[in-house]
Amino acid sequence: DFAQYIVKSGGSKGYNLFDQAFKNVPPYQMGGPYPKAYEMTSLFEGLVEYYRATGDLRWKQTAMNLYNNVRRQEITIIGNGGGDQPYHPNVYGEAWDNTAVEQTNPDITRMMETCVGITWMKFCSQLLRLEGDSTPVDDIEKYIYNGLLGAMKPSGDGFSYVNLLNGQKVTNQGWGWNFDDLPVTCCNLNGPMGLAYIPYIAVMRSPKGATVNLYNAGKFETQTPSGRKLQLEIAGDYPLSDKVTLKVQPQETEKFELALRIPRWSGYTVITAGGRKHIAAPGNYFRINRKWKPGEQVEIQFQMKCCLLDAPMGSHPASENFQAVVWGPIVLARDENTDANYDQPVTVLADKYGYVKAIRETPTLPGTRFEFTIPTTQGNIRMIDYASVNGWEGKKVCTWLPKAK
Repeated sequence: DFAQYIVKSGGSKGYNLFDQAFKNVPPYQMGGPYPKAYEMTSLFEGLVEYYRATGDLRWKQTAMNLYNNVRRQEITIIGNGGGDQPYHPNVYGEAWDNTAVEQTNPDITRMMETCVGITWMKFCSQLLRLEGDSTPVDDIEKYIYNGLLGAMKPSGDGFSYVNLLNGQKVTNQGWGWNFDDLPVTCCNLNGPMGLAYIPYIAVMRSPKGATVNLYNAGKFETQTPSGRKLQLEIAGDYPLSDKVTLKVQPQETEKFELALRIPRWSGYTVITAGGRKHIAAPGNYFRINRKWKPGEQVEIQFQMKCCLLDAPMGSHPASENFQAVVWGPIVLARDENTDANYDQPVTVLADKYGYVKAIRETPTLPGTRFEFTIPTTQGNIRMIDYASVNGWEGKKVCTWLPKAK
């Protein structure tokens, strides 16, 4: 009865958020002057469960509409969303703000609350379970390797409240309380939950077999359609490496489907199974339905290329003259810790397809996961993965590179 009351009331005082989402109102215009991203997304997680209980397709469509509108209009290059400028300066960077378009707006001072990213990640997993489409996992992966790890302290004992793409990357300033020297905020509590949630998404059971969504090394136990035990062991150093080996360990030889997510960024993926090679299309699942013997292996070779992205055209005239560089699922950035010219304008060199001839380097600093030499018309620059930039000691980051005129 209480869930029904929440849905009938629209989930908000004075505004029917479900009706607005069903009508495809942009997220930053939902809920009037306070489109609080974290709480709104959590509310729609509940709506998905309400759909499961009632079977009313209107609620499924409503949740799908919000998901599609958020991913197109709010999610930034690192997989999170929300900001303070230009639409909601009084909501402390915690509101939907047309952030996908506004992410290079120089007036932004707070954006991408960690609580928003974690709740978005969980909401995506709900849509994954509903539709079986790989797109929500692409969204989850983008956030994990960039926004989530980028919000975490190098020591692993804390998370930033909000995160900037350019400038002061991290801050503890936000809602919460200090207990002795420990800042306890909603984001410091949600961050670990996001990390703990990853294994629940990585491998899932399906009616036909098992689905592999994420490729971090680990052992996963599930069941075959007949109810027998099935262990999947993922080996490799993904995404540091572009190769993954998957050992399939059914209790005994059995026919079932193994579905492998092929990331949208991997344009040419080679899968070797049962002595045969297959080319898998990006942005979908590659399904292998066959008899599996205990100990059989599947090898996956992803195509990780370095690509150049142009900034979106936001409302601020100064927001358009930027470029960004990504490598596979990893967003790169310049780091003031090792680069005094980290925010100086450059023009990155790319071919006509937008590919950059990046050279992988040994990281300069301990704890840096990726480091590349990137060619520009002003000479080579070094870029590392956004997540590895340590902003906790005052140094700044530059993810969207200002273009030289």
